[in-house]
This record gives sequence, structure tokens and C-alpha cells, in this order.
Amino acid sequence: MEINLIKQDSSRVPRAFVSNWFKELILVLKKEKTTKNRKKLSLKEVSLVFVEKKVIKSLNLKYRNVNKPTDVLSFSGDDFFMFGELVFCPDVIIAKARSLNLSYRLYLCFLMTHGTLHLLGYEHEESQKKEREMFAFQDKIFKKVAAKLAPEAKNDFHISLAH
Repeated sequence: MEINLIKQDSSRVPRAFVSNWFKELILVLKKEKTTKNRKKLSLKEVSLVFVEKKVIKSLNLKYRNVNKPTDVLSFSGDDFFMFGELVFCPDVIIAKARSLNLSYRLYLCFLMTHGTLHLLGYEHEESQKKEREMFAFQDKIFKKVAAKLAPEAKNDFHISLAH
């Protein structure tokens, strides 16, 4: 899958790190037998877009009717060529990572995992059952990728949205 990294903000994005993480994430998801809509993982292209707070706030209001900035938004692709688009706000990610005592990179990777699951059709806002299902799967996948690509951060693999 071709990865388009698009920077529309002034932050420094660790391009090679982000690309390597996303490639490994896709490989892990392809191998996982319980992954929903696995065929989508064979689509040709994904865009990872990095924007400023005002942009993500505007997108969040337009598409989710939430008038505040967020860390990541997911936009599904066309199911023929484009897997989708993940839009990140580094300023929000940095603040949230600090509050969780995590590195920016590790929290960004967690959000790539979260957003990718949304692109595959996982949802957490529809019901508690779907939330538990998505977050448990997300934790499992994140830990597999992180164990391979960031073993030095093993103590930080506790990141979870599950309750």
C-alpha cells in the first residue's frame, strides 16, 4: 500500500518512523484472522495528513458535529483504490501524550492503530459492546506492532481506551 504523508502544519513528522509503523500495522492486521474487512488492506493507497488545530477543529465540527480539536479523524476511501485518509493534529497529540506520560511517537502510533481500525469499519461510539470489541482488538494489535518496532518502550504498552 502506498503511503502519502501530507504535512499541512509546521510540526516535525518523523516520516520514516511513521511509514515503517503503518506498513507493519498493515502486515499485522492482514495476518490477524479476526480482522474485519481484511480485503480493504489490499487497496493501493492511504493518506496520513498532519494539520493544525484550527483545521482539525473545523473538520471535527463539519463531520462529527463536535466543536473542538481532536487528535485523529478517519475518512474512508473508495473501496477500489483508496483505503482512506487519517488526519492527525500534532499539537493535540503532543498535549495528550504529555498528559499520559508517553512519547509523541508512541502515542501517534497508537492513534494510527485506532484510526486504521475505523477505516476497517470498527466503531466505538455506537454501543458499549462495539466499543469493548474495538478497544480490545486495538490493544492487541498495538501491542504486537509495538513489541516489534518499539521494544524499548515496552513499559508504555499499557495505553488503552478500554474501560
